[in-house]
This record gives sequence, structure tokens and C-alpha cells, in this order.
Amino acid sequence: MKKIVLILLCAAVLAVGCTRSAKNKPVTLTYYNIEKQAGKVALMKNIAMKFEKLNPGIRIEVVAGVKNEKIMSTIASGSGLDIFYSSSSVTEFISRKAIIDLTPYMDKYGFDFTEYYPVSFEGLKYQGRVYGLPVQVSTDGYAYNQTLLENFGLPLPPAEWNFDEFIAYAGKLFNSQKGKSSTERVFPMAAFPFHILIKTAGKEFLIPETAKRDSRYVKDYIELVEKYTKLIKFMPRQEEVQEMLGDGGYTATMPFKLKRAFLCHAPSWLIIDLNEIRDFSWDIVKFPLAGKDPCYYMTSGYLGVSSICRHPEAAYKFIKFYISEEGANRFASMKNGMSARIKSTEKFFTPPPAAINRYVEMLAQTSYVRRDFFLNTAESGTRGKENYFNLLAGKISAADYVEEYYKISEAILEVYNE
Repeated sequence: MKKIVLILLCAAVLAVGCTRSAKNKPVTLTYYNIEKQAGKVALMKNIAMKFEKLNPGIRIEVVAGVKNEKIMSTIASGSGLDIFYSSSSVTEFISRKAIIDLTPYMDKYGFDFTEYYPVSFEGLKYQGRVYGLPVQVSTDGYAYNQTLLENFGLPLPPAEWNFDEFIAYAGKLFNSQKGKSSTERVFPMAAFPFHILIKTAGKEFLIPETAKRDSRYVKDYIELVEKYTKLIKFMPRQEEVQEMLGDGGYTATMPFKLKRAFLCHAPSWLIIDLNEIRDFSWDIVKFPLAGKDPCYYMTSGYLGVSSICRHPEAAYKFIKFYISEEGANRFASMKNGMSARIKSTEKFFTPPPAAINRYVEMLAQTSYVRRDFFLNTAESGTRGKENYFNLLAGKISAADYVEEYYKISEAILEVYNE
């Protein structure tokens, strides 16, 4: 009998020991991030290490340079991913049941929305529930090479402008280079983001509730594309860009850095790259508007917790730390876009460039937010590339381009309803 009691006591002690061991075992969370630039990866790891010191029972494994497709496929596989950073449509993740609703944790621990730019949450909600916490917000500007413009006796661009004024200015820059060979010429710009211009028109060319064309705005869309075709004439052809860059490979800022373009599209997340420039003076103006009223484009990068995460509460604690004061301050100081946290951006998103605050001004004038109403946007974009390249090559008219755009969109895009 004594032996039986002793055995039972030993078993109980072992059970308690195992339970304590299990409780004390650190939780490891795998964090996927689409960024891969060395400085950005160092920042992620730095924030993760600080969080681990404050939360010794949680470990963060950072995996950088992961494409969105990999994030989605890993979640579909059922294991291997807890937290992810993305700038893609949160609706796509919701529709595939790949992301969890964060609202219960925000209610449990408390969340002060007033600390953040209100627009930063606009694209992260569905039916009043929050599915992501915003790390970064970004508006679009245009960088200009002040040194080059002054050397050629050309006027500096205005602080803000509409698309007609932008086209006229690009024409002046283009005409200043007449008579120069393609190897000597400075182009007005290497490229122009037409998809962003469309968003500044302040109109939904596709009806949000149906993903079908809004007949009220078809004519406006065609007129805008016709204006864009005028701008195309001032931009280098693909072979000229290749000749300009040689074997160095293409990056969005390279023609500008090489002093082969007067202007460069500069979303706020590119400031970290442009601030590497040391051999000429440059600054920022606001993105040209297609519409009459200020209506700037804004995107956000956010952190989400995957639906296969085994420790969602621990994951929430990490992403909340990431966007809170210490994490947000570290992010804002990198100038990899603006922090969604207002005070962090005000304190750290500072010159250079001298006019960096224009990004914040545009954020306050963002009446169109990237609300991804539709599913299959990536597929629609891929299918539309040939149509766009045909427009660039002058093979089709503006009306033909718009009609094909609507055909592709109406065939592929779907409205998500839970």
C-alpha cells in the first residue's frame, strides 16, 4: 500500500513538474515581412529583440523578403506562420479566412485610436471589425533635382499642382533637351504611376457594390487617359531606359540618382532611398491631382495575425508593441514612410528633404483611401498589363484602353460579402 501511495505521489510531482515546464516553455512566433532591404530588416529584428526583453516568455523569429503569395500559401498549408506584414488588400485575407479579427484583443487590453492617423485604419476594417494594425502610411510626392533645373535655367515645380499643369511642366523640361542625343538627354521623368493618378480623380470608376462600370464616369476616364497619352511622349522608351542604366539593373529612383531625369515619383517610403543622394540638391512637391479638389492617394502597411496562429494573444501583444510608441518611433526614424502613430511621425519624420512635411499635408487631404472592395485585384492587374503596354506603345486609343479595362475588371473582380 505504501509503495502504491509513493508511486502516486511521485507521479503527481512529475505531472506538476511537467505542467510547470510546459507553462515556462517560451512561445515562438514566426513573423513574415515582405521587406528585404538590410536597414529595414535590422529595424524589424531590433524591435523584436526589445519586445523579447520585455516579454521573456515570447520569442520572435523574423523571416524577411517574403512575397505576399508565400504568406498566403503558408497560411493555406496550416502551419509555419503567426504574424505577417503586408500592404495587400486585407479583404483578400478575410475572404480566405487567413487573418483573425483583432477586435476582441483590442477590447480586452484597450486601444487608443486617437494616437493614430484616422485614415490609417480605413482599409483595415470590415463590418466595423479591425483585422490589421497599421505600421506605415504613405502618400505620394514628386522629387525634383534642384541642381539640374537651375543649371538648365528651368523653373522649379510648384508645391502643388493639377495634372494639366504637370503635363505642361513636363513639356518644358522635354523641350529644354531638344537636339541632345539619347545618351546626353535628361528626361522629364523615367515613368509615371497612372494607377495613382486615377485615384486622385475622386471618383469610383467601378461601382463598389457590383464591380461593374459606373456609366457616369466612363467619359471622364477616357479624357484622363487621353491626357496621360500626352505625357507618355515625354518619357523615355523602354530601350532608352535600358541604355541609360546599362547592366546596373532598374530601380525606381535610379534614373533620377544618375541625373538622367529631372523628376522622380517619390512615395514617402522612398525617402530612405533618396536620402542617400549626396551629389545634388533635391526636394519634394505634392503629387499632381486629376480632380478639382484635393484628393490624395494613401496606402498603409499593416501587421496581421494569421488564422493558423496557435498563440494569437501573444501575437497581438507583439504587433501592438510594434506600432506603439517605442516601436513606432524606431520605424519613423528610418523614414521608410510615415508611422501611422501621429506623435512618432511628428517627432521623427523630419527634414531632409526640406519640404518633407508635404507628405503629412497630403495625408490630411486624403479623401480617397485605398479601400479594396474587390477580390482578385492582383489577377485583374496581371491580365491588364498587355492592355496598358499597348497604350504606352501607341497601339490603341484611350477609348479602346478604357473599354478593355472595363471588360477585364468586370470579368475578374468580385465583391466580397461574408
